[in-house]
Amino acid sequence: MEIIDYIEASNKAETQEEVLALFKRAIGDFGFDLVMYNSTRAVEADDSAGSSLVLTNYPNEWLSLYGQKEFETIDPVLRYGTVASRPFSWDGLSERLPLSKRQMEFMGAGKDAGLYDGVGIPLHGPRGEVSGIGLASSSGGAEMSQNLSVLNALAHQFHLNYWSFIEQDGNPMVALTDREREVLHWCAQGKSNWAIGEILGISEHGVEFHVRNILKKLEVDSRVTAVVKSLHLGLITP
Repeated sequence: MEIIDYIEASNKAETQEEVLALFKRAIGDFGFDLVMYNSTRAVEADDSAGSSLVLTNYPNEWLSLYGQKEFETIDPVLRYGTVASRPFSWDGLSERLPLSKRQMEFMGAGKDAGLYDGVGIPLHGPRGEVSGIGLASSSGGAEMSQNLSVLNALAHQFHLNYWSFIEQDGNPMVALTDREREVLHWCAQGKSNWAIGEILGISEHGVEFHVRNILKKLEVDSRVTAVVKSLHLGLITP
């Protein structure tokens, strides 16, 4: 399923179950069949308790062992995911942070439980949101490193759509200027700030200014998320 097809289909989904099914189908095209989605956010600024949810089809044996051994206290995927700004492979974690002997054993235990080719996708947002998606293959051979940017976009689209059924007030109105829409359009085409400036006849610093305003208005922290959310809200077209 092409990413644009996925976005259009998921935007038309009428239930959370349909949103999840579409996401599983999309990541299945890359060889992933196991998903862990964990999201905690404060829906309102004064909502200290917030809302949280966990969705997963990880093996029950692994989930039971995870709870019994209190792996959440050492899980390097969970720990790195709270500070990471981009998707990452589980196998590459040892290059990003020092792993203790127990953490190395934890990673090995995950593979023993049938979690191969793992990918972590952080989903940071406003109002104290701490979310993330873990993807894995039960058979191995998933297309991973070369597709992290696409998996990132798919995950953000799923996240936005799934929470749209939970938010009581729906999506807030976002007003973008014509220039900001133009910048977003070219961001969606994968153009750099320099290239966008050349196309629009403005300086690279001018593009950076518009991008910062776009991120602020959409309450996101990356260009990828801005593009996905804008498509989701109909602010730009594919």
